[in-house]
Amino acid sequence: MSGRRLPFVDWLRGIGVLIMIEAHVFDAWMRLPDRATVHFKYARILAGWAAPTFLFLAGLSLTMAMGRQLGKGGSARDVARSGLRRGWRIVGLAFLFRLQSVLLSGGTLRTLLKVDILNVMGLAMVATAAVWSLGRRPWPRALLLILAAATISLVTPLVRLAGWPEPLPDALEAYLRPVAGRATFTLFPWAGFVLAGGAAGLAMARLVDGDSQRRLMGWFAGGGVVATALGYGLSWLPSPYVDSQFWTSSPTFFLLRCGVLLLALAGTWALTPQLTGRWTTLGRWLTTLGTSSLFVYWVHIEIVYGLISRPLHARFSFYETVLVYAVFVVAVYGMVRLKDAVLTRWSGGDWFGTSAEPLRPLSS
Repeated sequence: MSGRRLPFVDWLRGIGVLIMIEAHVFDAWMRLPDRATVHFKYARILAGWAAPTFLFLAGLSLTMAMGRQLGKGGSARDVARSGLRRGWRIVGLAFLFRLQSVLLSGGTLRTLLKVDILNVMGLAMVATAAVWSLGRRPWPRALLLILAAATISLVTPLVRLAGWPEPLPDALEAYLRPVAGRATFTLFPWAGFVLAGGAAGLAMARLVDGDSQRRLMGWFAGGGVVATALGYGLSWLPSPYVDSQFWTSSPTFFLLRCGVLLLALAGTWALTPQLTGRWTTLGRWLTTLGTSSLFVYWVHIEIVYGLISRPLHARFSFYETVLVYAVFVVAVYGMVRLKDAVLTRWSGGDWFGTSAEPLRPLSS
């Protein structure tokens, strides 16, 4: 196998970047009256797919990298420690990101301790590496990760209503369930996507040739259809929980989203001939954005929500926001290309690439 990355994983991550930018630009820059329109409703539904995509791919990339380390002769203990370190590094970056926000746009200790996607991603990667270490072979490890993801999803409605987290400080309770002004994401249910992605990554780490890749993508597509249909069908049945909101805490929506993510992974793989052929420009754009997803997240959040863009907050109509979004994507792409050129010239490395090791393609 060559040293290049698995292109379809980067393409899917690049699609996630485009959705992420859409989510934040529409949230910060669209004027309030336009948010009552049906167009904004659908824009919000699309925006909701950014976080699951990034979390799922973080888990997938983590266990793929761990599987490669193990295949090169690393001990299970050393591989698990490596996975744990990766997770804790993301947690450290989460606090560094918040510190940057406080320094550039102002804030308090409350701002610094706010729980966001990087906090959840890092801790979930730590959990994924820990669960991985409990197994001795790939399939038992995958089963443990699936069970852990399912458990997180199933107990989420219970954690939302439980009394035991109340004595915890708000900064800690916010990791478990929403606390006003304290959390954008919580471990329940969002950590489950990292664990589910980890199970998929274990399967992908065992691929050795193009035929096995095609077979696995067929299984992913079939499993995605079943999970999506099952999640959707179960959503129409009476809930066994006292309170479970479909769009936030429902296990049925978690299952549906995992199914769609598997379909998206298989679908992006199926588009390989197009994205390396007649759609090659689009493929290059998605690759560029996907391989620098952390950099894009880091930079664009401050631009969209920070003091630098305050005159643009809640200013544009829906269609104006669509145009502004397109221009902003081009600007972000330019920043990534500039970053890549500078780092290549000065250090030959990428300080702000994705959180996982490079993913290798398989020969056809």
